[in-house]
Amino acid sequence: MRNAWPDWPSHTQARSCAIPILRPTGTRRLAPCVRSLRRVSVSVGYCFDDAAWGHGYATEAARALLRWAFDTLALNRVQAETDTRNVASARVLEKLGFVREGTLREDCVVNGEVSHSWVYGLIRREWQPSSEPVPAH
Repeated sequence: MRNAWPDWPSHTQARSCAIPILRPTGTRRLAPCVRSLRRVSVSVGYCFDDAAWGHGYATEAARALLRWAFDTLALNRVQAETDTRNVASARVLEKLGFVREGTLREDCVVNGEVSHSWVYGLIRREWQPSSEPVPAH
């Protein structure tokens, strides 16, 4: 999986990237990650087909992304947001060590309904990298 990471832009640029997560059942996409160079941080998200839910792909992909963000890019902070109704996504973030930092009230529309989001953050010094190897599929 490490060879799949894109080259990152120079320190004067910021951009979005989408990182494909390949599985025998097809491609699953980790949603765009956006790096804010002024704050030495990144905001991440993930979006999988319904059929991929419950297989650990989000946890695996986010864990690999955290390794890349903290070890390779030497970032200080990783942030994520999730719809307050998406308990499974909140569990993924909390399992990886993210701390819920607040609620953005009525900040987005999901399936035609106004929704709230939880904001999660993980600081490099609080991150506990897993001893689990990244599986080679």
